Amino acid sequence: DTDKQIKTKKTDYPHQFEAFWWNYPRKIEKAGAFRAWKARLKEGFDDNVMSQAATNYSAFCEAAGTEERYIKHAATFLGPDKPFEEYCEGLRKDWTAKGQQGASGSNGKPTFEMKTWQPPSESKVPA
Repeated sequence: DTDKQIKTKKTDYPHQFEAFWWNYPRKIEKAGAFRAWKARLKEGFDDNVMSQAATNYSAFCEAAGTEERYIKHAATFLGPDKPFEEYCEGLRKDWTAKGQQGASGSNGKPTFEMKTWQPPSESKVPA
């Protein structure tokens, strides 16, 4: 028999990483992003902090009208140079969101709509 079976590799990602991925603005190279995610966890970074950084980066990109080609791949965002650290603390005062110049919350930082991630059902897990 010369027929070869094609194997597909399905990776089950932890819910914490799925939350990060769901909030990240550019969905490219998920496996590479997960490797970088695990490396940052080994270095002691908190998964909630990285997820919040993704949310903040997404809000920044949306507010700035960043073209997709200029949005970092998630693996780069979580990479060894750690650009995600710039987005861990929340939005900077000079950022605006949703086209609302100067809109701010009680903490003086611009407001933005935060997405809430829910674990997908087993049959609907995105690849």
